Amino acid sequence: ALNLVSGGTQSIAHLGNLANGDGGGTSGNVTVDAGAIGLLANGDNSHATIGDGSYAAGVTATGAVSVTGTTLDIRSQGEESRAQIGNIANGKVKGAVSVAITGDVVLKSKGDGSVAYIGNSSGTATSGTVSLVSGGAVSLLSTGGIDAAGYSAATRIGNSGSGNVNVTAAGDVTVAAGSGFALIGDAIGGDGAGNVSLVSGGNLVLSTNGADAVAIVGNMGNGSASGAISGNVDITANGTITLTPAGSGAQTLIGNFDAASLLGNVTIKAASLIGNIDPSLSNDLPNGNFTAAFSGNSTLNVEAFSYTSGYTLDVSNGGDILISGALKNSGSGDISLTSGGAFTANAAIKSGGNIALESAGALTVNNAVTAGDAVAMISGGNTIINAAVTAGSGGAGFASGGNIAFNAGVQTSGNGTIAIVAAHDILFGASVQNSGSGGIAVVSGGDVTIGGNSAGGDVFVGSKAGPLTLVADN
Repeated sequence: ALNLVSGGTQSIAHLGNLANGDGGGTSGNVTVDAGAIGLLANGDNSHATIGDGSYAAGVTATGAVSVTGTTLDIRSQGEESRAQIGNIANGKVKGAVSVAITGDVVLKSKGDGSVAYIGNSSGTATSGTVSLVSGGAVSLLSTGGIDAAGYSAATRIGNSGSGNVNVTAAGDVTVAAGSGFALIGDAIGGDGAGNVSLVSGGNLVLSTNGADAVAIVGNMGNGSASGAISGNVDITANGTITLTPAGSGAQTLIGNFDAASLLGNVTIKAASLIGNIDPSLSNDLPNGNFTAAFSGNSTLNVEAFSYTSGYTLDVSNGGDILISGALKNSGSGDISLTSGGAFTANAAIKSGGNIALESAGALTVNNAVTAGDAVAMISGGNTIINAAVTAGSGGAGFASGGNIAFNAGVQTSGNGTIAIVAAHDILFGASVQNSGSGGIAVVSGGDVTIGGNSAGGDVFVGSKAGPLTLVADN
């Protein structure tokens, strides 16, 4: 076992190279191979650290830090105390930080203004990849408050600057903050970049329990009016992702956050989602594509959400998808929704780009679907259109493994084709029209009915200037 304990006020327990403050800096690799590893900064302003370091002004610290063990416990309990694996200096800091633990990993900042970190820290700039592999659970717990100088307690796996961050845990991952922040990703004071990857063999929980607390997977700025942060965020959880913010102004977020300029794609894969992901969508979609794939068979309920983005929103669910509130993008970005069960749109779906709806079972549209470009609807079962479908120059496509019933109209413009293919019957109870030069192609494995007893008025199937092709097997 290895234990580093700084018990007194301003005491230091340090393993690694330490500069003497003459401005020359410190360098060299630090390698630790032990059983149970504990870092405890118990005194006020105390430090328990592994890595290269110096606290003199302008001094640099460089070198790789590698730590392996059976369990890891990093705790900062004194006020403004620090417990950290990684290089630290007031000047530039760089070097890879690699931690491999066969059991559980815990980072906890309990003292007011205290920090518990895996990664490099600097007063100016840092770089280097930060990697953590755990054979058990990983917990980041920020329970301390704000100290007299206004510093919040914080836990972090990542740098105070640029660098990729990779975390893999065989068990659950918990990111929880009280009045401070808990972060898997880089904390970037100005400009910076880094991709963030998190893989959990169990569940992922992001929670807060205090005013203005933040629990986040992604890179985080400091609210600077000029800072630019970029990097993709990829999360895979074998179980459930749970988002539970509590406290005035508190946030649980996935994606890059809190800078004047943000850029990066977000990808989420999990069995299911519990909690409201809208704050993450609002934060992320203006800055990159957002992809979420849930493999479980529970129903995904999409509530009202409006945004403006030129990027793609792509969501798939192993169970049913229910659109219970209007989903509207005022920008040009595409919307793609895929259900492993039934798909039901009880509220409007609108985008200035393409809209693609797909279901393994029945697909039912009970409210307007409006796309600036193309609309595509694919179902393994019956498709029932009970509300208007409007597309732009990209046209519209409908493919069904069962019947298709147009109980409300379809309208397109431009040179895009309206293509309708059904394994069985097609009912035109309302008009399907292309007001541009695009054609209409209809292929049915059963009967085609135009009008019929269900029609509420005249029914037209045709194009203003394009060809019409209709094939019915019966």
